[in-house]
Amino acid sequence: PNLPGSQIASEWELDLALIATDGATLAQACAVGEILCCTDAYADAAPPAKRKRLIPARALTDPTQPLPAALTDSFRAAVFQWSRDDGEEPSAFRATSFDLLQRAVTRQAVLETLFELTQEVKASQGGGDDRSADVRWLRGKMELWLPRLEKPARLSLSSLFLVELLTEQPAAAAIPAGGLRMTDPAGVAARVLARRKEVAAEWVHTLRVSADSRAGLLRSELQTKLVAMLVGGCAYGEVADEAAGEGEQGADGGAG
Repeated sequence: PNLPGSQIASEWELDLALIATDGATLAQACAVGEILCCTDAYADAAPPAKRKRLIPARALTDPTQPLPAALTDSFRAAVFQWSRDDGEEPSAFRATSFDLLQRAVTRQAVLETLFELTQEVKASQGGGDDRSADVRWLRGKMELWLPRLEKPARLSLSSLFLVELLTEQPAAAAIPAGGLRMTDPAGVAARVLARRKEVAAEWVHTLRVSADSRAGLLRSELQTKLVAMLVGGCAYGEVADEAAGEGEQGADGGAG
């Protein structure tokens, strides 16, 4: 259906406001064990009551695999809100748009966090606050998940990505300057979630301050921006190259 640009903008504004808060819900669910990642074999052998809290590996590619209720809370809240909207039917593609917004906001937040960590590595110059291990860890996660976010095999992939960050355990990792550093997945995930909330709020503000007469143009511009974020990969490539270059410089410095 041909819907006014103002309706699309209004829907995105409401959905982004929900997305801005769902990271905290996911973090709490992971902290209390309502969401657990596991192997397929472990999930198959688990009692039915526990199985409802598990995310087996096949969930990434099998859209028929049920997900824990806590992982899809934000989407269910969105659907509930849509049913309460008075006098206006939701657009035909609102569910997929909601999923697209989740993935775009998450991707942008990870890229910005990765950039910030890279800048901190530069500033530390191999000192006690060296975050090289975290940079490598987050870059590795992004390299693995970027293709999945660009071509999702199912809905809620953004939430699955965040759960993986939230439930990862610290590990010793070599750093370019020499020696080992413990990764801090919980700290990095907290920064990603905080930045994700900020990105969503920034996009809501952009939608709110736009005049109705420009809603059609805004829709086109934001659609182009979202698609570019998901399929262009330019920003990610720049950040990854910068982080990798920093690693090489650090390695040279350590060897010297």
